[in-house]
Amino acid sequence: MQFQKKPIKLKVYFAQSSGTIQTLEGSVMYQAGDALVTGTKNEQWPIERIKFEATYIPASEIKIGEDGWYLKKPMIVSAEQSTTKQAVKIKDGAVILNAHPGDWIVSDGFSNRWVVEKDIFNETYELIE
Repeated sequence: MQFQKKPIKLKVYFAQSSGTIQTLEGSVMYQAGDALVTGTKNEQWPIERIKFEATYIPASEIKIGEDGWYLKKPMIVSAEQSTTKQAVKIKDGAVILNAHPGDWIVSDGFSNRWVVEKDIFNETYELIE
């Protein structure tokens, strides 16, 4: 099924050093300079700087790469709802996220995959007919 991210403002700050962040789906490592995004339910996840700059735009009068509010650029993604608990490999299999029944496994067509909790998915994505 095809979906598009709704234009929702998200708070972003850029990591000053490398570390690990606990997402709803598991622990994910990030590097200095990567974007650390806070979602609508205060959930957090990292995005590699180069991918962030390709897929997000400032929502206010800031320059890309500065801490602040951002919007996801319009992008069509494919998503499949998980019916079982399963491990989902992302980042060339180096990171494993946990999908629970009802969660969505999303792919952007560029070998990028991620897991979105079902209530957050319903709030932040819309079906493309």
